[in-house]
Amino acid sequence: MKHPVIVVLPIVLMFTPLVGKEVNFGFQVGIAMPQGDVKSAVGDQKGYTVGINVPIDFNGGNTLRPHLNYLTNRGTQDNGYQSNDNILATISLGADWLYYVNKSTAGLYFIAGIGANYTKFDSTFNSPGYILSDGYSTTRYGTAVAFNAGFGWQFSSKFGTELQYNSASPNLSSWQTSIHNVSNLTLSLMLRF
Repeated sequence: MKHPVIVVLPIVLMFTPLVGKEVNFGFQVGIAMPQGDVKSAVGDQKGYTVGINVPIDFNGGNTLRPHLNYLTNRGTQDNGYQSNDNILATISLGADWLYYVNKSTAGLYFIAGIGANYTKFDSTFNSPGYILSDGYSTTRYGTAVAFNAGFGWQFSSKFGTELQYNSASPNLSSWQTSIHNVSNLTLSLMLRF
C-alpha cells in the first residue's frame, strides 16, 4: 500500500458530518508487548508506544477517536552461533470506535479500530568468523492496513487506561529474520485535554 492516507481519510471523512457534542485532544503513552513474528525477532523485550488522538464524543456512549501513534520494539534474536540486533518502528494513522458500556464517557469501554501502518525494520547481523563480517545490516520498509481491538477504563474525564491488540501484515524480512505480521499487545495510559 503506497498511500496509507487513502485508507484512513475516507473513514474520518465519513464521520465528519456527525461532529458530536464534544471534541477533545488526547495523549497516550504505554508499553508494547511483542506478539508472534515480532516476539521471534526481539524476544521478550518490551517496547513502548506514544501517540496523540482527537476523541469525538457522541450520544449513547459512542466515541470516534482518530489517532497518530508511534510504536517501537527492539531486541536480539540469538540462536547460539549468530545473532541479529533487530529494531522495528511503526507509525500508525487510523481511527478507533469506542463504545462505553454505561452510555457515557466513563467506566468500561470497548475498542475496534482500523488504520494504516508504516513500519521500518532494521536488522544487524553479528557472527564471529562467519563470511559476513559483524555489523552487516539491512533495512526494510513496509505499509499495511492495521486492525486493533481491546478495552479500556475511563477513570475520570481526563484519565484512563486501555489494553489493545494491534496487528498489521507488512511482510518484512531481512537476512535471517522474516516478519510477516507486526503484532503487539499494548497497555497505555490515556490523557484527555
